[in-house]
Amino acid sequence: MNYQHWQDISFYLNAIDQEKQLFGKNPITLESIESVRQKISYFIDQLKTILDQKFNKDHASLILFAIVAGVDEQMQSFDYNQLKQRWVPLQKDFYSAYTAGE
Repeated sequence: MNYQHWQDISFYLNAIDQEKQLFGKNPITLESIESVRQKISYFIDQLKTILDQKFNKDHASLILFAIVAGVDEQMQSFDYNQLKQRWVPLQKDFYSAYTAGE
């Protein structure tokens, strides 16, 4: 099978994974949460632009929702106990909802 759009998608998934790995290797601070959130949001925005160009809006949204939900789940698995702030799901930014996993 030939997945013609996989190269674009995997590029951004790899960039997001690199940011998550760097985040997990360093002490978690409020600044590091905000920094990784901005970087991941940027990559998701870029991916959204590409998906919107290659797919109809509904399909692009479904693909992106699965990616955003996966990122949120992984980012929420980090230990934030020492902080008063937690990972705010990106689903709220991109979909005005937090419904993945329900």
